[in-house]
Amino acid sequence: MTQLINALGVWNTSATRHSPIEDVQGIFSGSLVAALGLYVLASAGLLTGSTAGVAFLLHYAFGVNFGLAFFLLNLPFFYLSWKRLGMAFTMKTFIAIGLTSAIADLQSRLFSISSIHPA
Repeated sequence: MTQLINALGVWNTSATRHSPIEDVQGIFSGSLVAALGLYVLASAGLLTGSTAGVAFLLHYAFGVNFGLAFFLLNLPFFYLSWKRLGMAFTMKTFIAIGLTSAIADLQSRLFSISSIHPA
């Protein structure tokens, strides 16, 4: 039973190491889903919290490019993560935020959401 619980990851307290291909797949798919969520929010004219919310405020109020604002607002956090969590984590996060910013900017050119049901 213990082997089954460990295999499923339920109550597993040991860290799981991922291969580089799993890291690439996770970063890409996570960035794609996050950028899609940001695009839906922008299409509806809504806001969210954190650095994405501040980037939306800058975008709505001053017409600043959302992706660039999102990336630049995260720069101080890259420094903090480098100091506390190390270079590997920081580089993966840097790539993920950069990719999310780029995809969020490209989505409006690739497809559009003409209407969103209020419910």
